[in-house]
Amino acid sequence: MIVNIKQRKYERDVETSAEDIANLQKIAQGMSMPQERAIVQGTVISVTKDHVWVDIGVKSEGKISIEEFSMNGHGEVPREGDMIELWLDKLEGHKGLSISYSKVKHINSWKALDQIFRTGSLIDGIISNQGKGGFTVNLLPWGVKAFLPISQTDLKIRNLANTDPKLLSKEKFTFVIIKMERKWNIVVSRKNIRGSEEEISEQTEEKTEPASS
Repeated sequence: MIVNIKQRKYERDVETSAEDIANLQKIAQGMSMPQERAIVQGTVISVTKDHVWVDIGVKSEGKISIEEFSMNGHGEVPREGDMIELWLDKLEGHKGLSISYSKVKHINSWKALDQIFRTGSLIDGIISNQGKGGFTVNLLPWGVKAFLPISQTDLKIRNLANTDPKLLSKEKFTFVIIKMERKWNIVVSRKNIRGSEEEISEQTEEKTEPASS
């Protein structure tokens, strides 16, 4: 009888220990679970024609549109096994894991763009779209979108826009940032840039003007 009591006590202790271990495992999993609305590390596990599949250490794998990396063919698509930084929006959205590559690039690029703006340095970009009053420009290498007003374009861009707009997205242009505010309100210009079509035209006109008597 005494043996049976000890046996039951031992079994209860074992059950309690197993329960404690299970609870500790849950706590550990919760502590290691990536935080939503934050930057996380991910491993590229597969690259297809349309998507990059990433493992961030949770049950579900996430996919990112290849367009977030390609930036009209001028970006760099990661390879299988690469570690990349991602923005984790939701662990379980209506379409599963919600992650973004371009958003974390935007966050990391703000400091660099702000420095470029403050120093008046030049920056390269690709014109991705023409809209009312101007053009959308993807600033390289981040792909951050900026606005190029028609009044801030040069002759080359205006000529391409009038003759063959598709060629605009196949060429890299140099810009200067003339306005930069929070919420990604960035305005760029092609005017007064050394080597631009506008400047070359103005220099040519100055040389051909007759000398005043």
